[in-house]
Amino acid sequence: PLQYIEYSRYNQYLLLRNFPQLKGGNVVISECKDIISDLLIENCPQINPIELLRSIITAQSSSSAQVLKRIRAVGFDVVGSYEDLDTLAIIASGNYQGIDPDGYAIDGLPVVEGTLSVENAYQDSLDKIGVIYPNLKVTVTGYLYFRFADPEVLRIIAEQWGDGVGTTQRQIESVTNIGTVFQGNSLIKTFEEFEQFNGLKSIPDRAFKGSSIQKICIPSTVTEILGEAFEGCTSLDEVVGLTGNTSITFISSTAFGSCKLSNLDLNLPSLIQLNGCAFQFSSIKRVSNIGKVNEIGSDTWRECNNLEYVNLGGTVNKIGQFAFHICPNLKTVLGLENVRQIGYRAFYQCTSLIIDDLYLPKAETLSEACLQGVRYRKISSLGKITVVPVGLANYCEELEEVVLPETVIEIKGGAFRECLNLTKINIPQSVEIIGGYAFYKVPIESDIYLPNLKKLESFDAFNSTLIKSLNLPKVEYIASNTFRNCLDLKTVDLGSYLTELYGGAFANCRFLESVIIRSITPPSGVSTDTFYATNNCPIYVPDASVEAYKTASGWNNYATRIKPLSEFIE
Repeated sequence: PLQYIEYSRYNQYLLLRNFPQLKGGNVVISECKDIISDLLIENCPQINPIELLRSIITAQSSSSAQVLKRIRAVGFDVVGSYEDLDTLAIIASGNYQGIDPDGYAIDGLPVVEGTLSVENAYQDSLDKIGVIYPNLKVTVTGYLYFRFADPEVLRIIAEQWGDGVGTTQRQIESVTNIGTVFQGNSLIKTFEEFEQFNGLKSIPDRAFKGSSIQKICIPSTVTEILGEAFEGCTSLDEVVGLTGNTSITFISSTAFGSCKLSNLDLNLPSLIQLNGCAFQFSSIKRVSNIGKVNEIGSDTWRECNNLEYVNLGGTVNKIGQFAFHICPNLKTVLGLENVRQIGYRAFYQCTSLIIDDLYLPKAETLSEACLQGVRYRKISSLGKITVVPVGLANYCEELEEVVLPETVIEIKGGAFRECLNLTKINIPQSVEIIGGYAFYKVPIESDIYLPNLKKLESFDAFNSTLIKSLNLPKVEYIASNTFRNCLDLKTVDLGSYLTELYGGAFANCRFLESVIIRSITPPSGVSTDTFYATNNCPIYVPDASVEAYKTASGWNNYATRIKPLSEFIE
């Protein structure tokens, strides 16, 4: 009986029938397996035809056209491996035909009939071939493995929780902590099967940090995504199961920092806590629902250049520093009406964000530059803030009207600088301090009476405004150039508390008619520029202090203009 056969380089047909003693290892096709188009092996019980098929398919895998076309494997009874089942699943999905008992090609799937015993198998392959090959009897003596498409994922999981080759569904579902076995891995690409890990309640700290993963599916059982879980996964663009997830309640610091996420519309209706830096430097586009979150952590969406839309819902009362720092394409932010605190540079340079009416009725604290770069047409409510922050609306040419609360004590530098169309604004009488450039070039046309104002700090607070009169009974300090170039200013009345008045304070107020200074002691800091080009108007001082003013340093430049207050006639 035939016990050995070796095919030549030119053999395109592998045909073996009724060789009961011929073993698979003695069928040599190494010279021709790349050109074999037909495989027919029938009643050769010691030959594993699937192993030969796998050898042929592997050899032909680099060919641009499919060479193997017709298959018939009947009458075998062999022990194989899970790779044999995978091969049968592959040909079931390919463009292959069967061969009838007479050797003629038939339409339909390859003909595979026999008995194959394997120790372990992948469940998906077994399920598939059970439908496609009804006359194939498969016996699995060991484990049924779950399939992971990514070979690196398969390897890691098999080594960590399986037998080193594969992992069963039960083993997967028993995992309660994945640790950091994927951290920094540069080979992993996809992990869609992660959704099968139903024993997980959290994705732990640094679980996938710095890996090359591109796509992952979050298990429905996960309620927490912990610190740096995906931080630095710059290729991660798709996180299936994140949007619309009703289980996740907590996302910790830097969880998705620097991830791609370009198609993500964040929708987490059950979210309760969102820590700082969670999505910073990502390409997220929309934030539609953040559940019941009360506080947006610092840097949460910092420098998310593609972020366009954010809905904070009705529960957010605090927005941390840098939360939306430099999100240049952010156009819409909803849900600000319940916010009490906005941190330092929270919306800094969100230059595409235009708010028709900034309405913050519950605001208590607005930190420096928190909204600098945002544009408004109107500011109707700032709640009960006591400090108007630096850069609240500076250079905002769209702004026309501002209503400041009567709780305001300080207006910081540059708050409304060069709001060139701001014609309606109230400066509350509660204000005690106004910073440099606060109203620089703002076309304020009103009379200014601030009974509690103590300091006009730094430079140019009202430079080039259109104020008509000025009454500051408690002012102590007026910085350089504060009212410079106020061409509509006619009268000035400064109270008895004034101790410092610096250069250029009223320079070029060309139509001034009178200046009253009620301080007994001449304020320091006056220079030749303090009242430069002020229409040579009289400066009225207390009668008993006229000589002191005329001889005081700086004031002596205006000796001829200094008059006793008793001569002032309204």
